[in-house]
Amino acid sequence: MKTFWSLNRRALLKLLPSSLLGWVLARPKGEKSARAVDTPVSTEGDASKWVAEWIWGPIEVGPPGGPSGVPFSESRPLKNLFGHLRRTFDLSAGVRRALVRVSADSRYKLYVNGHYVGRGPARCDPTWQYYDEYNVASFLRPGRNLIAALVHYYGERTGWYMVGRPGFLFQCILEPSSGRFSLLKSDTTWKFLRAPMWAQDVPRVNGALGFVEVYDATREVEGWNLPE
Repeated sequence: MKTFWSLNRRALLKLLPSSLLGWVLARPKGEKSARAVDTPVSTEGDASKWVAEWIWGPIEVGPPGGPSGVPFSESRPLKNLFGHLRRTFDLSAGVRRALVRVSADSRYKLYVNGHYVGRGPARCDPTWQYYDEYNVASFLRPGRNLIAALVHYYGERTGWYMVGRPGFLFQCILEPSSGRFSLLKSDTTWKFLRAPMWAQDVPRVNGALGFVEVYDATREVEGWNLPE
């Protein structure tokens, strides 16, 4: 299996310091980048807080093969990028509940130990970033485990997507049958690898839709979503 790159921490979007169903982002007049604004939101009994970090891998220009250190910027936008993200961890025993909250810009597919969990997030208003919840306890086991995600960043506005910055956000509260809770979150301990199967430099379907999908199955990364 290919070696995964270490992550660069990316300060993409700032989470509100309060318990929310989502977080509010505003684009003030004259500002290009989004910033967080403290706006009252109903939590509907949700008392947990986000501690995860928005992450993305090294940005490269040209064919997949290695990070080039070229940063994402408004002046050098990247488009139609696919990437693999993964994080291994160990459990001494099974868990009763494992509540995952996950989001991405633009889209993700989530896997646990090779099992497909779900995809998202749903399309949303540009001032709100939705996230999804899953209980993945049935996919976990004592010993080595793996959380993996395929992420896709569009990088161009469509009829149903407003351009943001590439990022992935993940948080999982592990509830054991006995003992203390533990937390998994997206941070710089995750690994990233550019997904080489998808051609990046392809045309749009039309002005309202996304990119044509060109996929080379001979370039698949074997075992990227399985524990080592």
